[in-house]
Amino acid sequence: MPLKCALACPDWTYRSLEYQAVLRHIAGWAGFYGRRYLRRLRPLADRRCIRRRQVVLEEILKTYERAGRPSLRFLPDLRAIVRTVRLEGACLAPEELWTAVAFFDQVDVLVRAFRPYRSDMPHVARWLDGLPTMAEFRSRVRSVLTPSGEVLETATPELQRISRSWRQLREQIEQRLKAFIGKPDYASAIQEPILTQRDHRWVLLVKADQQHRIPGIVLGMSGSGASVYLEPLEIVELNNRYVLLEEERRAEVQRVLRQLTDDLRAVSDWPRLFRRLARLDALLAMAAYAHAYEAAVPRVEDADRLVLDRARHPLLAIQARTRRQTVVPLDLEMDERAKVLIITGPNAGGKTVALKTVGLVVLMAQAGLPVPAGPGTRLPCFSHVMADIGDQQDLTQNLSTFASHVRRLIPMLTTPVRRGLFLIDELGTGTDPAEGAALGTAVLKHLRNQPGKVLVVTHLTSIKLMALQEADVITASMEFAPETLAPTFRLIPHAFGASHALDIARRYGLPEAILEAAYRALDPSHLQWMELVRRLEATQHAVEEQRAALERERQEQAQRYQALLRELEQSRAALTQEWQAWKQRVQRWWEERQQEWLAFFHEVQDPAVRQALRERFQAVRRQFLQEEADVLRPPPTLAAGRPADWSPGMAVRLRNASTTGTLEAVDSERAVAVVRVQDKRLQVPLAWLEPTPGGSPPPVVPTPEDVNRLATASPADREVYLLGLHVPDALDRLDQALDRAYRRGLQRLRVIHGYRPGRLKQAVLEHLRHHPMVERVEPAPPQEGGPGATIVFLRQ
Repeated sequence: MPLKCALACPDWTYRSLEYQAVLRHIAGWAGFYGRRYLRRLRPLADRRCIRRRQVVLEEILKTYERAGRPSLRFLPDLRAIVRTVRLEGACLAPEELWTAVAFFDQVDVLVRAFRPYRSDMPHVARWLDGLPTMAEFRSRVRSVLTPSGEVLETATPELQRISRSWRQLREQIEQRLKAFIGKPDYASAIQEPILTQRDHRWVLLVKADQQHRIPGIVLGMSGSGASVYLEPLEIVELNNRYVLLEEERRAEVQRVLRQLTDDLRAVSDWPRLFRRLARLDALLAMAAYAHAYEAAVPRVEDADRLVLDRARHPLLAIQARTRRQTVVPLDLEMDERAKVLIITGPNAGGKTVALKTVGLVVLMAQAGLPVPAGPGTRLPCFSHVMADIGDQQDLTQNLSTFASHVRRLIPMLTTPVRRGLFLIDELGTGTDPAEGAALGTAVLKHLRNQPGKVLVVTHLTSIKLMALQEADVITASMEFAPETLAPTFRLIPHAFGASHALDIARRYGLPEAILEAAYRALDPSHLQWMELVRRLEATQHAVEEQRAALERERQEQAQRYQALLRELEQSRAALTQEWQAWKQRVQRWWEERQQEWLAFFHEVQDPAVRQALRERFQAVRRQFLQEEADVLRPPPTLAAGRPADWSPGMAVRLRNASTTGTLEAVDSERAVAVVRVQDKRLQVPLAWLEPTPGGSPPPVVPTPEDVNRLATASPADREVYLLGLHVPDALDRLDQALDRAYRRGLQRLRVIHGYRPGRLKQAVLEHLRHHPMVERVEPAPPQEGGPGATIVFLRQ
């Protein structure tokens, strides 16, 4: 990480805010590599660097659930094995090879888990592409080694040959020794009738005082001295051959293990692999933390605005989850004008927790971690974070409480910052109240001139009054419930909170006589101030209760409204279905009448009669089409817009196509309208139109790409094939083709419907004659299909 990107934050600030405790908790979801990465993770001060971390985390969060919540938590530590692999000629033990297999197994599982979602995570996908899965190595280890670490005899042909000879020779030696034990002459000299080995040579266990009775070589003595390990002379030669075969077998096993070790040397850059896996391991741990605590990735901006949306202190959230409790969230806002926020309120009301929550959320966000807060959280990009929280007195260094506060205030006052976050708990305490208040006021006036934000917790009235004197100083108070004399841990903005020290002391059981004496000792002006603050708190509490009641009522009304909408939609759907069925019956009746007329027309031979019938039919058809808008118009409860709603300039859409345009004129008496679609004007029945949400469509200016696309329109855009389709399906496809051709600005479209004068051809021709986009239709010339096709000329 470049030094210029690092956030300037003293170690005592990290300790005060308990940042490391949060990292340790998140690291609990990580494996060895991720834990080491997370424990060293530090916040950044460059917004672009922070955003790069956040982008990768957002990609992981987007796919974490769908990928099955993958994890590298049990990824083994391979560093010692890698040190051995780097040694020339070194050979790994079988258990080390199995550890390497387990390592790459988990890498392979991770790669396969995210493979289906590569398009959703381009940055992570590039990391995954660089991860070796060592599939051949893992397969070879499994084919050569047993789970217990033994090399299989089938590992190589040579090892198989040696093992077969070794096994045969062993059986031969065992037979000789068993026969030797069974001889009556040697039975009394044998200590135990068992076969054993000494220095890889087969021997008998013979009584020490009887060894002279068996010719052989003594290779050792038992621990008690009562027995000796004796190699009979009859098997010395066999033992020699056995030892040589064992040496050959061990050498071949070593050669197999060395080959497997050499396979691991194919990984050229182990440090880079470990770094990449550490980052992925940490990201998966962050995703697990985010899902467990409903954490989000906040926006870190250049704007000087600090907004916390339902933020929870990370450590309190952990504790509450363990105890199955809930944490009161913190809502806080400091806009660009606010430089200082003074937090007041009762003792043990959560002021310090609020201060720590702000600090931790900022540190976590700038470290690229998910924070336990809502998506509305917005944070400035701070260059420095400094906190003076808690009592840091140290007797070994002669530091009193006041001295420790001063020692931490000095860097805040003297360090030049680009944008700092200064968190001060109990400003002005630890010394004389008057002097402490004066010092606190001076500190705040100085920090107001520093770029950034200052958050202060105090009980001192003179410091609180700064909010009434300075426009860039605001206050907030931790809520105190007067009816229970207990804090609610909610932060109320723009409120002056009292400390309620005497009320809380009464709640904890302090004697009433002492409390009365304390009240009498208070300055009258302070009592007036306390009474004023109490009234303000009571009023604000009542307002908050009223607001909560109104919000509950609003939610109930919204639920009732949604229920009514669902009932209305169900009724509308039923009516629409009934009307559609009636409309289909009318259209089907008209289609049947047309087919009957066409059949009758073809039977008439007299030209004069045919002409009269044609004219009569044309007149009937015109009359039907004129009345169709009224006959097939949906009821007012179903229509998308009433005739009175039509107004020039509104955006409309043709019901039988996806084409949209602008309404130019309306003739209510004739129930027709003029619609402009791009540079074309159409006259269509109002029943064919429906309003389009979103207002008038913007004018479409053809681009060079549009002109080029028009010039290179594909044959699929210039013709439509309807053979083999049922009439409804054919008409749907025809409408889509007309709409596509019209949008591309084509002048003509070839419709292929077949030679047979059947129902399909007649329905298609009839549909085209009344389509709003069609100027005219003509039979196709012989070179374009003749009677089997029709040329449609579109309106320009």
